[in-house]
Amino acid sequence: MNDPDLWTRLSTCHPDDVEADFPFSKRLARDNGWTHDFAMRVITEYQRFAYLSRMKAGMVTPSDEVDQAWHLHLTYTRHYWGPFKEALGGVLHHMPTKGGADQAALFRQAYEKTLDLYRTEFGTEPPLYQPVMPK
Repeated sequence: MNDPDLWTRLSTCHPDDVEADFPFSKRLARDNGWTHDFAMRVITEYQRFAYLSRMKAGMVTPSDEVDQAWHLHLTYTRHYWGPFKEALGGVLHHMPTKGGADQAALFRQAYEKTLDLYRTEFGTEPPLYQPVMPK
């Protein structure tokens, strides 16, 4: 791992830290029809994705599951633009696709590079999730 301090900051900056009767992880599970345990694993993968975004390796692309966590996290604005941004050391903007075959190829290639970077940084195979692909 190239930046263990960054990983420590991100892995301890959990979106469930926001005080709420219905915490982030439970809402993520409900909104996607997942078990709570699965949602918690996706959140860890989302934190790993955020880490990879800082490795200066070009565009990183999330799986569909991680993208769902990212979308929801963006609605938790105080946490996303506060503690999460601070832990990350900057902003993580969500850039939607323009659509079409060229974009699909670009995102497919970026997803493969993201998986390779994941293997390098975390020393393990990434979970078998589906990549986000433009329509």
